[in-house]
Amino acid sequence: MRSVFVHLCTLNINGQVPPHDFASILAQARDADVIAFAFQESIKLDLRHVARDLLSHGSRTAHCERLKSSLRRSLPDNYRELHSEALVGLYLVLYVTAGIYEEVTFVQSAVVARGYAGLGNKGGVAVRFDVAGTIFCIVNAHDAAADDQVDRRNADLHALARDLVFPILNDEDVLVTAKGSVNLARARMIHGRPPTGQEPTGIEDADHIIIAGDLNYRIDLPLAEVMHRIREKQWKALLDHDQLRTEHMAGRVLSGFCEAPISFRPTYKFDPPGLGRGRFYDTSPKSRVPAYTDRILWCSREGLTVLPVKCARV
Repeated sequence: MRSVFVHLCTLNINGQVPPHDFASILAQARDADVIAFAFQESIKLDLRHVARDLLSHGSRTAHCERLKSSLRRSLPDNYRELHSEALVGLYLVLYVTAGIYEEVTFVQSAVVARGYAGLGNKGGVAVRFDVAGTIFCIVNAHDAAADDQVDRRNADLHALARDLVFPILNDEDVLVTAKGSVNLARARMIHGRPPTGQEPTGIEDADHIIIAGDLNYRIDLPLAEVMHRIREKQWKALLDHDQLRTEHMAGRVLSGFCEAPISFRPTYKFDPPGLGRGRFYDTSPKSRVPAYTDRILWCSREGLTVLPVKCARV
């Protein structure tokens, strides 16, 4: 069976101007067959910006194109865009080498909107594709915020597993969307043709499923203790109180999924770069407690070798 090297990055942009390039991240992607970027908050997620994005497809295209321009500055010439999918602030884009592109037999995408009245400030987008007989499904997720919203975050992930459904072909070879997913869910075929089936295809129908994004799970410790643990680089002590670890170990969410060891400081929440305060954790009046909100988990039917997960600055 063919070996495929996938390099995946997740980044919450916080509604800021995209970085000029992604060289610091792509330096770790040498020899990757597939490079995927999962962005969250590519626009500000207040109600005004969300409504404008939903009403103006051109607005969505503009901020997605800005991200792609930044990516192109750093990508080697031998990569081609396989597909991209967007939903309000969520944006998932995949690039593959020219050789892999020729081996892709079909690509599908799906989205599910969550958040304010199901408008899509939270939710997920997914791309499913077949490389030489091995099916990959990559999901970009953004879950409910706030320290005490564990149950809502769990519900968001369960909704993605249930409602991210891909298109099927009927007997007349006409494309039809899958089961009636809620909250502005949509599915579409990009190119190629998957095997005709009688049932909708969900994210679980893949050899390798990868869920990445701002899952928004927090650390159940006081701010002062978290900051002390960060200064001492006591990552395990922080992760012992990580909400996602707690929920996962209790079997309440992402059952069957794995996560690589985390050996870096929490990725949430830094001051915006324009404040002139350097790379500091939140110094606003809200004083948010740092947390490991940005995560990558996977579920594989057969052998999947995972390289160490790293955190890079952009």
